[in-house]
Amino acid sequence: MPHPILLVDDDPRVLTSVGRGLEVSEFLVLTAVDGVAALEAVRRSSPTLGTPANTHT
Repeated sequence: MPHPILLVDDDPRVLTSVGRGLEVSEFLVLTAVDGVAALEAVRRSSPTLGTPANTHT
């Protein structure tokens, strides 16, 4: 079973390109365009999703 991952970005091109790469790596990709949508996705998918990782510095 693929591991789920939540991809959040406001640029649909990023969601598409990065999402495809993750799917090729056998992840189950959920996407969101902003923080509100991301929180809703976590609520719907929890506990499937683990702790989010913040990649912004």
